[in-house]
Amino acid sequence: MLLAVLVAPELTNELLEKQAMIAQAEADIEQAKAAVAVAESIAVSASANTAEGLANQKKAEADFQRWKSESERINTLAASKTVTNKLADETTQQLMSADASREEAVARIQAAKAKENEAKVSISKSIADLHSTEAKLRIAKAEYQRVKSLSEYLQIRAPYDGIISERNFDRGSLISTSQANDNSPLFIIVQSDRVRVILDVPESESLLVKTGLKATIKLPALSNRSVEGTVARTSWALRATTRTLECEIDVVNTEELLRPGMYANVELIVAAKEDVLTLPRTALLQREGKSTCLTVDKEGKVVRKSIVTGIYTPLEIEVVSGLDMEDDVISANAAAFKDGDRVTRGPK
Repeated sequence: MLLAVLVAPELTNELLEKQAMIAQAEADIEQAKAAVAVAESIAVSASANTAEGLANQKKAEADFQRWKSESERINTLAASKTVTNKLADETTQQLMSADASREEAVARIQAAKAKENEAKVSISKSIADLHSTEAKLRIAKAEYQRVKSLSEYLQIRAPYDGIISERNFDRGSLISTSQANDNSPLFIIVQSDRVRVILDVPESESLLVKTGLKATIKLPALSNRSVEGTVARTSWALRATTRTLECEIDVVNTEELLRPGMYANVELIVAAKEDVLTLPRTALLQREGKSTCLTVDKEGKVVRKSIVTGIYTPLEIEVVSGLDMEDDVISANAAAFKDGDRVTRGPK
């Protein structure tokens, strides 16, 4: 869900610049590919010139050998006066011309091979230029993606469906960066179908709280109406300042009774026992760090008994030992009595 659109002209212009850099890099790649093709064509032509030079060299060598043989024959005939010296001189000139053609063919081969090597070097350089241009294209695309990712932040979208409970800007407002002094969020969105209740458990009960425990949440704002939840997670470690364990309870809120910021009273059943001896918590007294209660014997005399307690609820506490089922216990205003006092039993 789109919540707001921010306007940042400099970011938009930078995005256009990166797009132009990509187009330029793509054009440079096409140009580099054409340069490679030209270099390869020149190399093919140079190879053909080398092959042609080798053929001309063979022809020139054959002509030289022919005129050399002919010159030797004519010179022999001229020495015996069979042919004229003029013919011998002409044959010698032809031999010298053939020798010059042979040397010229060798020089042309060397020049052709030099051109061929130059063409090969040009191919290597053109391919290197192509790779360099392709790398520039990858860099340009990466820069474009970077700026595009930044520009996507200009559209503020909700991470989930919910209710906008707070908006801290108006149309046309200047939105500061996160490094500014005002770090208040643009929106606060409430997802109300499931609510998280935060509970601080005292240290004495922290070891009893585990994930999966059922919890009853009572809402004072709704006349203590209760809803059920489950302990989803705990901090495991206690807070050093409060010596409490932070506990999170997930509650399904289909009726939307719970709203963020409400106070609630939470009851966690961390342990349960059946058929045990219990006392009202008002009957429990502390003496010298020990738990005690006041009982009345058969003669109506108050007797203090030390007891060992177990688990408890807000109203009752378990008595593990020190008390019998038949004992009469003072549960109201117990602190007003002491050992040895005489009391009168009321009607049961």
